[in-house]
Amino acid sequence: MLLLALFATAAIAVGVACALFWDNILGWIQKAAAKIKEKLQKAVYGTKVLATKIAGQLKKISKNYVRNGTEWEEYVLTKEIEEEDVPDYIRALEEGNEVDITEELQLKLA
Repeated sequence: MLLLALFATAAIAVGVACALFWDNILGWIQKAAAKIKEKLQKAVYGTKVLATKIAGQLKKISKNYVRNGTEWEEYVLTKEIEEEDVPDYIRALEEGNEVDITEELQLKLA
């Protein structure tokens, strides 16, 4: 019984940490899009979100796409993230690898 309670408590803690991670990513993307719109006077038409590990540090990457006449421009923003704030599959990334988390973020928003 005690073991079951410990597992339940751990599962809740992991769930809360993951929810905070996705809220953090969403807020960061919204700020980035607003800043791009403010500075460039252009709307962001699309965003791709990645997580990567570079020099032992986890980073979130936002690739934002705007239109300039008939040309597309890409603006890339990168920010370090703490390992304890991310889901296990991101924490387990090998050096130099990245994972696209755009679809998962969209599912969290649905």
